[in-house]
Amino acid sequence: MSPTTPMPRAMVALISVAAFAIVVTGMKDAQDIALPVVFSLFLAILAWPVVRLLVRLHVPKALSILLVMLLIAGALVGSTAIVGDSLASFGSSIPRYQAPLEAQIARVDQFLESRGLSRLAEIENLFDPASILVAVRSIGAAVLNVASNLLIVLVTTAILLLEATEIGTKLRVAFRDRGGAEWIEVAAENVQRYLALKTVFSLATGVLLGFWTAAWGLDYAVLWGLIAFVLNFVPAIGSIVAAVAPVTLALVLYSPGHAVAVAAGYLAVNVSIGNFIEPRIMGRRLGLSPFVVILSLFFWGYVWGPGGMLVGVPLTVIAKLLLETSPQTRWIAVLLGDADDALTAPPPVVGETPE
Repeated sequence: MSPTTPMPRAMVALISVAAFAIVVTGMKDAQDIALPVVFSLFLAILAWPVVRLLVRLHVPKALSILLVMLLIAGALVGSTAIVGDSLASFGSSIPRYQAPLEAQIARVDQFLESRGLSRLAEIENLFDPASILVAVRSIGAAVLNVASNLLIVLVTTAILLLEATEIGTKLRVAFRDRGGAEWIEVAAENVQRYLALKTVFSLATGVLLGFWTAAWGLDYAVLWGLIAFVLNFVPAIGSIVAAVAPVTLALVLYSPGHAVAVAAGYLAVNVSIGNFIEPRIMGRRLGLSPFVVILSLFFWGYVWGPGGMLVGVPLTVIAKLLLETSPQTRWIAVLLGDADDALTAPPPVVGETPE
């Protein structure tokens, strides 16, 4: 094969698949380093507008970054402490929940037996105190693992903030001759806008649902609000997963009507913010198809574990935003999005047409 002879498509496909497998394996092996770096990148993107605002107010850049980092550190440490304390308290409260839980299961068993159906032995085993304690300990270990990476996340975020201006300049210079400077600027603005607005909407969701669960007398309302905040970054199924634990707790401690009321609050908050307020302010959904969401959760969960499932969907949304700014890759972004998003997506910012 001469140097000018094009490589067969089958060979190109085979090499591409092999390269993808190698990259995924490397990402999986580098989980302990890569995942904190991704979190740091998200935090730096969110924090940079605040740093820039402080600099415009004549606060020295180093001091601006220090103030922002103190705020981020306080939020991360506080959130970790809340989760750890709530999980420990929940583990000690399991015996208190056991009696009402057994009563609820007995009612369901009686209802099923009256209609000739089998009892719920699997559910009884699932809610066995020993099984619940094992799950709580596993979650607690995951929280401690996140806490051990906080220092790496904070240091990396600070470095990214210090280098933000220089990185932007380097990228503009590097891609200016290739016509990519405008693409980079628009892509960066889209990513920053998405993360900022999504964080605001997620915070509003968490606060409202925290107050809602507290109003209905549920324990650990702050924890449920924090979980709702985090899982709101996962489209389509995040809000459903966030509602499972508090609705179950309401059913165990109170009644089916109480559980329905809690579930109705979750539904109202998520529908109003996710289906009306968020699209109106963002201008469009910026969403993914449900299949892509599930696929993203499985893929990033395989690569980086539970942390990968958390950041995987935002990473996929960011990739979609980047892809749709270029005519060569916009078709991939359309395939990743849902039908409504495909109809309302803006044209690419670079004027060329795909070759």
